[in-house]
Amino acid sequence: MYKFGIMTDMTGGSLGMFALRPGTRWNQLVRLPEGLTKSQFSEVGSVFKSQLKTEGNVVVQGSRVTGNITGGSDIDFAVRVTPETFDRLIAARWKNPNPGSQNEATRDHAMKTGKITAGDARPKLSPISEQISKILGDNVDHVDVSIIKIGGEFDNGPFINVK
Repeated sequence: MYKFGIMTDMTGGSLGMFALRPGTRWNQLVRLPEGLTKSQFSEVGSVFKSQLKTEGNVVVQGSRVTGNITGGSDIDFAVRVTPETFDRLIAARWKNPNPGSQNEATRDHAMKTGKITAGDARPKLSPISEQISKILGDNVDHVDVSIIKIGGEFDNGPFINVK
């Protein structure tokens, strides 16, 4: 059983065993994305551990962490990689795209935003997304798995680490 208190401005800090910081949600405290069971989240971690070929820190971000879900909201998984790793992945995926081609535009967009989508990553992350969708079932509308450059436009917390 969890006991928690409310942060106060009074001397003595908080009441109870621990207190939530302002803006912290319960699911962040227990490190579980909103709407997922511990069992589901553990299975998701096993999928990443067995199938992810890219070295990085896998996290959940977005509404499932902030608690702003609506209905069967999507779930956003980010494989956070260093800028150096991100640049290597870009170079390996888009070696020499033809000038003016869709490949060049997609590469340039990935470089600008610091995000490589599941379908553009090599190896593709789509099979991981599909397997996670089966685990989560109707709890989510869509599973998004992307490679995100640390410090890039899409590297926005709060995060819940996937173990």
